[in-house]
Amino acid sequence: TYAVHIREAVAGLSEQSPVKYNGVKVGVVNKIQLNRHDPRQVVILLHIEEGTPITDSTSATLISQGITGTTYVGLSASTDNLTPLRAL
Repeated sequence: TYAVHIREAVAGLSEQSPVKYNGVKVGVVNKIQLNRHDPRQVVILLHIEEGTPITDSTSATLISQGITGTTYVGLSASTDNLTPLRAL
């Protein structure tokens, strides 16, 4: 499970929406909630398949799918660095 903190509206995103890494489905959205300490942020909990390379260079964005208005979480890497993301 990974937490994404985002400062934008999450319209069209719902629990069980797909999470895709470079277009390949690697998980689903588990939970969406406001950050209780900073209501400008939305916290999205992601369930990601084991073995997915979530690293220091992985970023998450919301991607809208065409005219249907559905949204999914898109993951991508900015470098080929494979240093795993550290747990807090």
